[in-house]
This record gives sequence, C-alpha cells and structure tokens, in this order.
Amino acid sequence: MILENNKLIEVDKDSAKVLDRLSHDFRYFSAACLRIVNKQGELVPLVLNKAQEKLLMLIRRQEKVKKPVRIIIVKARQLGMSTFIAAYFFWKTLTKKHRSSLIVADEIKDAQGLLNKSQIFYDNLPGELKPPKKYRTKKEIYFDKLNSSIEVDTASNESLGRSRTFQMVHMSECAFYPNQAEKAMLSLKQTVPLHNETYVILESTANGLDNMFYEEVRRAQANESEYEIIFLPWYTDPQYRLGEDLEFDLTDKEKEIKKKFKLDYAQLRWRRYTIANQCGDSEEKFMQEYPSTVDEAFQYSGHPVFNPVILKEMRNTLSPIEFIGSVNI
Repeated sequence: MILENNKLIEVDKDSAKVLDRLSHDFRYFSAACLRIVNKQGELVPLVLNKAQEKLLMLIRRQEKVKKPVRIIIVKARQLGMSTFIAAYFFWKTLTKKHRSSLIVADEIKDAQGLLNKSQIFYDNLPGELKPPKKYRTKKEIYFDKLNSSIEVDTASNESLGRSRTFQMVHMSECAFYPNQAEKAMLSLKQTVPLHNETYVILESTANGLDNMFYEEVRRAQANESEYEIIFLPWYTDPQYRLGEDLEFDLTDKEKEIKKKFKLDYAQLRWRRYTIANQCGDSEEKFMQEYPSTVDEAFQYSGHPVFNPVILKEMRNTLSPIEFIGSVNI
C-alpha cells in the first residue's frame, strides 16, 4: 500500500505504471512512500518544501545533461537539506543495484542520526517495495539482493573512503569539520568516479572563512571547480513566518530588506521576533544563522575580529579611490 493523494492504494506486480513512476519520479516516491518525523514528533509523509524543490530542480538539471552531480549548498538553518539528501540517496539505492552511498558528519552521533533517517525510511516502506536487508550496524545498512549500502562516517577519519568506491557522497555541515579533515576529504573525493549517475553534495551553514567549506565555495564562485552553488536563504522556508500578512510599523532596515528580498509582513514579524527572542537581540547573530545572501552568510559567521556591521557602514562611506600604484623611496 502507498499513499497517493491522501488515499491508500495497492501496489502489486500488476501495478506496472505505479511501479514505473515510483522508480522515475522522486517527488511522487517521496510523498507516497517515505515517512519522516516532523518537528512536532509526528510520523508524516515527506512532501518536499520549497527549499527541497529548488535542490531537486538543480539535481535534475545536472542529471539531464548527463554530467556528474556536484553541488555545494550554502543555507540557513533548518531547511531540511540533510533529510532531502538522505531521502534522495535512499531512493537511488532502492531503485538501482550496486549503489554505495556515504554520509559524512562532524561527530559520530550526528552521523548515526543521519543513518537513522534512512532506517525510518526503510521501516515505513510499503511491504511490496521493501528490499531484504542483510544487516544494520551503527555505521551501515546493507541491502542483500541489491548489493547496495548506505554508510556513515566522521570527517575526523583520515582514511575516509580509502580503498572504496562510492556513487553518492553527502558531506553534511562540512563547515564545522575539524581542520585535519582536509586530508580525509581529499581521500574521499578520489573514491567517486567522474561520470554521470554519481553525486557529491557539500551542504552546510557558514562558519567563517577559515575552513574547507568556504574554500570550496570560493573556488566554485570563481569557476575553478566542477561544483555548482545553490544558496538557500531563510525566507525560502514558508515556516519562517509569524501571524498574518498584516501591515505594522517597520524600521528603516526592515523597509530596506522588505523591498530588496520581496518579503511580506509575516516574514518580517518572524524575523523581528527571532532576533529579539532567539538571537539575544543581535541582528548579527540572526544573519549568522539565517543569512539572506551568500556574502552575509560568511561575513557574519565564525568569529570575526572586527564587527561586520561597522565594517559595512565604513565601506559604504568610503571616498572613491583616486590612485593605485607603488611608491619608491
């Protein structure tokens, strides 16, 4: 039985059209067959949100031209990226034989939490679609007849992926990996073949400029790597709203960002509430956790020596440069 348009329908060997669509239409498969635990602690279908839809469109675009899928996600908090990637890799593992995926996290508890998402997907699959599972450990789920697996590990493992081949790799919150993770990342990248139907996705909120994630973003911005950047600001998520879209008095800054990012009053009310109650009344902390632009994400994250707000104000008041050159003494 699968869920379609809020109705349970049978899936059997004669349901060729349904089975074909499940294997080719991730959006349909996700809503019909996958279950997640939402923020209220309820088991619900995985219906893609706006941010997840944007990522799916980018993946599909790269798949369509038959290129290796290589993506860097710069994002605000809690947009469901880890859940989406876990679900997409699970779907690929379920519908293709001989697929190995690896999810890398900062700490083992985070890695195991990501693997648990796949376990929940598996446990709640319709029986007709559930493949035999040979074993489950703290770090791996292996599907016997498919000869496919989903593994997790930590970035501190310097032999990460060595002597292995993976078709799918997800580096979760990689701006927070330890500094020594660069060796592990170099090793890991060699494990993914350079052909279509392979996936490497780096995903993180920003954490300053002194880390591997920022360097990868910088290289992608300069077209020095194969990765494509997708930025997901806080206002992408329809949950980041408070009350109705009813007018209220705005500060000059709120008027500016309302116009710049085409925000409504419910979004601005949520922003004001979150700054006051969850960010210690600090607009800089809000921009660190919930950036509106890529530059904002990196400028306000980490531990900058100088106040980014003051630096921005000084930059806006600089006089035009009159001379660039050298002085010989």
